[in-house]
Amino acid sequence: MIQRNETKNENDWRELTRHVAELEQKQTKLNEELLAKESLLSICSHELKTPLTSISLQTQMARRSLKKGQDLFSREKIEKLIQITDSQDKKLLRLVEDMLDHSRIQVGKFTITREHFDLCELVKEIVGRYEAQATSMNGHLDLKTEKSIVGFWDRLRIEQVVTNLINNAFKFGNGKPIRVEVAEHADTAWISVQDSGNAIPSEHHTKVFHQFEQLSEGAPKCGMGLGLFISKAIIELHGGSIGLESSPGLGARFTVKLPLSAKVIHC
Repeated sequence: MIQRNETKNENDWRELTRHVAELEQKQTKLNEELLAKESLLSICSHELKTPLTSISLQTQMARRSLKKGQDLFSREKIEKLIQITDSQDKKLLRLVEDMLDHSRIQVGKFTITREHFDLCELVKEIVGRYEAQATSMNGHLDLKTEKSIVGFWDRLRIEQVVTNLINNAFKFGNGKPIRVEVAEHADTAWISVQDSGNAIPSEHHTKVFHQFEQLSEGAPKCGMGLGLFISKAIIELHGGSIGLESSPGLGARFTVKLPLSAKVIHC
């Protein structure tokens, strides 16, 4: 009888220990989620404040000009006002979209809508939008692509990824040449975006795809650090991958690999 009681006590102790360990794991996860939400709120409040302040200042200047009877409606002033407001509106929209995407990823409701389209044509279209920016920065934006690579992907989401990678190349490329390449390897479509800026240390190659992480140390803080995190989620939903290569003197090269045959992945 005594031995049976001892065995029962040992089993009860093991079961209790297991439950305690499970509760500790759940508590750790909850703490991490809480910290992530606090970080998101802190970053959002800072990032949203900048464009809102700019729009508010433009409105105040316009109001003061009207009160003083100044000529606010000259073509030059109106064009400048529209340009500034439009730029800040786009920044606000991008921040809100990033926050919504982040929320969808966290709750497992991040989805894609597939359609057949030519990846080469899409990337050509995106690169074309940056030609004026590259010229104004005395830089070069070179594109090398196949004639056509047709696949079954989410056009808007792939556009989001490529746009983010090119934006990062402009931000961190120090005004040096940027190279975009689209190619087909076996049953996979590759998109690579390479800048000529500072190298990203190898120990950070995985870290840059984490939420709230900035692209590189010493770089100006801009955005919420969600661009690459969301891009990774988009590509993985397509059954593909995104990676980083970087070394001193060669800048950073991000490569997206998309399967040409559709794979259904649940996030």
